[in-house]
Amino acid sequence: MAEPPVIWSEGTTRLLDYGTGEAGQPVLFIPSLINKSYILDLARKRSLMRDLARRGFRPLLVDWGAPGQRESSFSLDDYIAGRLARALEATYNLNSQPVAIVGYCMGGTLAMGLAAIRAELLSAMVLMATPWDFHAMDP
Repeated sequence: MAEPPVIWSEGTTRLLDYGTGEAGQPVLFIPSLINKSYILDLARKRSLMRDLARRGFRPLLVDWGAPGQRESSFSLDDYIAGRLARALEATYNLNSQPVAIVGYCMGGTLAMGLAAIRAELLSAMVLMATPWDFHAMDP
């Protein structure tokens, strides 16, 4: 499958546009930092991103890439208040409307942090397979 166009990037982080055109509600997908972003775009008939685009949405996927030298000292604040906040702003600037965000796995935890600091840019938040109690298995 052809890789979607990159509409924003900073360091090793890219924002991939799966939309079939400029129309459609932008939805920003935030995957985990440790899993590859293509987990949401596995194959032509197994792609959440491409299916949503066919349904009229404009899905945008954060691709963290492999951390480079610059990212080697990043904290969660650097990712959430830095890279992720700027990716959200780039998504918002597509049509100046609040953005729905979807966090997958640990990306959901990042999405919650983003929602706490940039709620004015959000219309909705969905969390999929997001851990929330990190001590549940610790007796």
